[in-house]
Amino acid sequence: MKKVLYLVVFFGCLLVMALASALAQTSDAMVGINLGHAQTDTFEQQTALLNDLKAAGVLVIRAGIGPDDKGVDLVRRIYAQGIKILWIIPLKYPADVPVRPSCNTQPS
Repeated sequence: MKKVLYLVVFFGCLLVMALASALAQTSDAMVGINLGHAQTDTFEQQTALLNDLKAAGVLVIRAGIGPDDKGVDLVRRIYAQGIKILWIIPLKYPADVPVRPSCNTQPS
């Protein structure tokens, strides 16, 4: 009886894996990248990068770009290329924020 149960479970798992694999394959996959340090590049380097991304079919980027004028200009040029952005704005803590204690200290 146990052998039959194991076989039923085994073949059930195979069936589920085959169905899941078929459902996971799609033709409308979205191509995206993580964009690092593009804000520090020159205007010409940024333009070349954006042209390469558009030619490669990139539709979405995720980037940590500062909210200053240069960063906002880069974001505008990214949108002008038809690329969407998940904009991660870096946080800047005020100078008077107390430092958290190190988590490497051993409890006494």
